[in-house]
Amino acid sequence: MVSMSPTHKPSINPVAAAEFSPRSFESPTSERMAAFPRHLHTDYYYHLGLDTDMDLRGIFGDVKFVVLMGSAARAEFFAEAMANAIVSKGMPKPAVARLGKTERYSMYKVGPVVAVSHGMGGPSLHILVNEIAKLCDRAGIIDSVKWIRMGTSGGCGVPPGTVVVTTQAMNEEVEPFWRCVQLGKVVKVPTDCVDMSFIDAILESVPEGISAVKGKTMAADDFYEGQGRLDGALETWYNEEDKMAFMKRLYDAGVRNIEMESVAMMGFCNRANITAACVCVTIVDRLKGDQITSTKRELSRFNEHSIDVVSNFIAGIMDCTGRNSLS
Repeated sequence: MVSMSPTHKPSINPVAAAEFSPRSFESPTSERMAAFPRHLHTDYYYHLGLDTDMDLRGIFGDVKFVVLMGSAARAEFFAEAMANAIVSKGMPKPAVARLGKTERYSMYKVGPVVAVSHGMGGPSLHILVNEIAKLCDRAGIIDSVKWIRMGTSGGCGVPPGTVVVTTQAMNEEVEPFWRCVQLGKVVKVPTDCVDMSFIDAILESVPEGISAVKGKTMAADDFYEGQGRLDGALETWYNEEDKMAFMKRLYDAGVRNIEMESVAMMGFCNRANITAACVCVTIVDRLKGDQITSTKRELSRFNEHSIDVVSNFIAGIMDCTGRNSLS
């Protein structure tokens, strides 16, 4: 129990904090941004190596999409793929520019698209999206920019190579909430997709030859026991039968893939009312095993599936002069 002095009252009831994020376009993202950082003379986005003394509107004012992915290498690869996808639609090839520092995250800008790595797991992603959102706010694009997380995942009843577009993120307890702790209080934030039409538009643009489905995604805080694996370092209380019962429970609940970031991503974007999607390719079917047995060549091809889906979607809605046509 929290003891409060008579002279101090909390600005927000922590138990009801999740209620500050209704899924409604009546409350734009700009009205949900915190007042405190807006009043700072200089706001330092420490992990990005950027700050508000820079011309953020000049650098990022034309950005329509922020694409997030795990590794720095993938961010660089996607930036080049995005530039080539723009060329494939008959538009001039934009330059690929690296921005900020690279100790924690790596950021690239290619035309109206920012590609940035978020590291591994929800906590790493949550640090990034806070700084990206503040950057977008200062750049004057927070109400229009769309976010897409792209990466790999374990499938749940779908074969390796399948791209899953998330409709709702589930936590490890199979609840549609992002659980975060603020001042010692557990706050549950809904993880529904803000705009299902965005999900449908991505699915409609999937290139021929790539299998894609929409479904729920479970995000764990761990790759091994958090995802019910038996091939971790330590003995578990559960066995193969228990694991398979849980995997079938996930499948019956509509879960089609498992990873470690979507619940933080969707929770943050739901709270902020940011139109967002998670587009992840599967590299193993967890209903058939824990080990990733695909060859290096197969894994490379699977990785390209999610990259092709996202880059083709974005390039497809840009007109011949390179302007983005998605309002």
